Amino acid sequence: MLQSENQLALNIGLNHEQLESLLQATISTRPYFDGSRGQLKLSLENTAFLNALLGVKLPELPKTTLQADFAIGAHYQLDNVALQLGEQQLLGSATFSPQDKHLTASLNSPSLDIDALQALFQDSEAVAEGAEDLEQAITNPAKNSENTDQNEATIDWNALTELALDVAVSYTHLTLPTNREV
Repeated sequence: MLQSENQLALNIGLNHEQLESLLQATISTRPYFDGSRGQLKLSLENTAFLNALLGVKLPELPKTTLQADFAIGAHYQLDNVALQLGEQQLLGSATFSPQDKHLTASLNSPSLDIDALQALFQDSEAVAEGAEDLEQAITNPAKNSENTDQNEATIDWNALTELALDVAVSYTHLTLPTNREV
């Protein structure tokens, strides 16, 4: 629905037995979508559908939900981020500067369990395959497009190779790994 000469209201939903997403946004028609804002909601039962959709193997995850408000301007801003990964919860905000290729995030968790997070990635074969698939997608996107339509552009993952990342995580309660060496 066209709200004004420069604004388009957009509501997109995807319902699948393994993935549910909702994007509610006001999209700017200005270059680079400057002035766009909205809300994203994602609920993931497992990673099989995403594996097929993205063409990479992701490790199995517990039920995962993500909610965030976003705004696009000189930077991409995520606010009111709420990520639930099994029993783990992270809240916070993030800013991405496309000019500097710099991602800054500030996250908070009421209770962070390192053992539980590490257990998510214990299937080293799936993690290794996923890393190989992602590396292939970054270094040679054309070979990764075997399941895509001939007219469909491949995702250029190469921008991730130069990403600067600053993340601050605070927590109320921290559970350290039980098998760590002192």
